[in-house]
Amino acid sequence: IQERRRAVDANPDDPSLVFDLGLTLAKAGQFAAADTALRTAMAANQRDSRIPYYLGRVAESLGHADDAREAYTRFLSLAPSRYETQIQDARRRLAALH
Repeated sequence: IQERRRAVDANPDDPSLVFDLGLTLAKAGQFAAADTALRTAMAANQRDSRIPYYLGRVAESLGHADDAREAYTRFLSLAPSRYETQIQDARRRLAALH
């Protein structure tokens, strides 16, 4: 996490570094901080479909069903077919949230 934060500090305008930080925070179970980082990354790069997928996963972990639904719906509208595994997972998770 420290290395990811240093990378963002060194180049704060690179949304891929902010995404990497958010993903690392999520993997570490720091979901509130991950949510903030992923939202920042998505605002800076709205066309990266990976961001809403992981934002949905984080929102689920935080118990924010509405945010998770919104994130998965956005992911499904953006995701290229090469993300078939994540697309199927997002559809399953979305159905479970309804």
